[in-house]
Amino acid sequence: MIGVLAAFFCAALSGMGVGGGGLFLIYLTALSGTPQRQAQLYNLVFFVCASGASLIYHACRRNIRLPVVILLASGGVFGAYLGSLASGAVGDGALRAAFGAFLVLTGTLSLFRRGEGKEENRTKNISGRNIKK
Repeated sequence: MIGVLAAFFCAALSGMGVGGGGLFLIYLTALSGTPQRQAQLYNLVFFVCASGASLIYHACRRNIRLPVVILLASGGVFGAYLGSLASGAVGDGALRAAFGAFLVLTGTLSLFRRGEGKEENRTKNISGRNIKK
């Protein structure tokens, strides 16, 4: 039951743009004792579900540019393949350390870039179209 509540709150935070998937992974590894590889698998499933909901929402609002999606998806598939090869080549400890370093780096960058481009982000969506405030 605690896992379901953690997933729910992480999903809610993810919907608000906080990065709930990363928080879910931290919960799984630090609090529930889930092995790193298994936790990353659960996190990917979590992300796919959240992405599916976002995709439906943005498709209905016609905010998706197909050429951009194809370009990003092809790069994502290639990156996922390389990442799976790299993940298989290292142990759980190294994988955990690399993910932790990534979280620290992205968190630090977020703190220092917090106000940059704030107004522009409010007026344009991912497709570059202007949106109503």
